Amino acid sequence: MDLQACPLCGTLCLPIEKNREIYKCSNLHGKFEWFDRVRLRGQDPEDIFTSLPYSIQLQSDYKRMRKRYFNGFRKRVRRYFSKPDNISFLDVGCANGEYLSCAVELGMRKVMGVEIDKISSSRAMGIAPVVSDISAVNSSFDIIQCKNVIGNVLLFQDLLRQMLARLKPDGVLFLDVLNNYGLTSFFKRLRGRPGMLKPPYIINGFSKESLTWLVQETDAEVIKMDTDYCGSDMVPYRWKLRLFLSGQIAAAMQAGVMILMDIRSRT
Repeated sequence: MDLQACPLCGTLCLPIEKNREIYKCSNLHGKFEWFDRVRLRGQDPEDIFTSLPYSIQLQSDYKRMRKRYFNGFRKRVRRYFSKPDNISFLDVGCANGEYLSCAVELGMRKVMGVEIDKISSSRAMGIAPVVSDISAVNSSFDIIQCKNVIGNVLLFQDLLRQMLARLKPDGVLFLDVLNNYGLTSFFKRLRGRPGMLKPPYIINGFSKESLTWLVQETDAEVIKMDTDYCGSDMVPYRWKLRLFLSGQIAAAMQAGVMILMDIRSRT
């Protein structure tokens, strides 16, 4: 059996018994799973993600839940900034520009996106400037958002550092990551499925502990962590503020509904 070094701490780990391509490390950073890096070498990320029908699904979801998208985004922003018209916003993995549209509607003074999928980015460009690589972003922002991206890329530590390097000292990063050890993932494991991992699309399985560890290794600090309705960790960061964990009864109830729907759809 092949050993692989944990991307977080470098500990050599054996593959999980039920799936020889998925590895697990539970070192001091907390539980973390990852898909076999050797199998992914040489694959073009653009080829992988342009074949994923997320852009079509997001378009239909956004049309049906436009008000919910906007209200949720506005509430999130107002936790940290009282006047959205004075702030700048970068969305890394902006898809069709759903949240770029929300930011423009809030009146943010500068809005920009990063998207690798050419079809999605062409749609988003009708709302705000969009580039295909974060290295092409040459300015800093008050808010950077990254929804369910670092779970999908090999060099996720590098992406996180690049985002933080483009964040203003008093800015905040909204980082949404699929929780590989949340309730949704727990029920999937009961049915013999590998949590939230769906190679080659989702290849990194974070827990709250391992995500917190990753962030603190970059000298940023978690100031709020929630678990959203579908089992994602939402982690905004600002420099030199304390860790604060919170949960809501309403969110927990909706999570239960989503879990039941997820299980039912696969029976």
